[in-house]
Amino acid sequence: MVVLSFLVLAFKCWCQAAWQYIRDFPSDPLLDTDVMSFMNSVFELLLRVWASSRDLKVRLCAVDALGQMVGLITRSQLKAGLPRLIPTILDLYRKDQEIAFLATQSLHNLLTACLLSESGPPLLDFEARLT
Repeated sequence: MVVLSFLVLAFKCWCQAAWQYIRDFPSDPLLDTDVMSFMNSVFELLLRVWASSRDLKVRLCAVDALGQMVGLITRSQLKAGLPRLIPTILDLYRKDQEIAFLATQSLHNLLTACLLSESGPPLLDFEARLT
């Protein structure tokens, strides 16, 4: 389990570095098709396996990494993952305050990626749910 936690942490750090690169060099393409394919595969692995781990530390690391990568994956991948990702993040709020803080960061990144995209309409439609 420790090795998995370190792998997830390393991927989270890679995602943070990618975000920094995008902020510093917005006109340079960062993610080619091979990297995007890899990102989508890792997203699926994190979401389907590690985010549902019985070990709380692994689950927390996975949600933290997923929160960093939600804006880097394809919109279709994100939309497909929403039904699993949102409950997984919300489930962490039942734990202590430190865990709730990390869950809030991931939820913030998720909502930002879903609602404030320049590449299409919002992935979540709150108005449709209210009627």
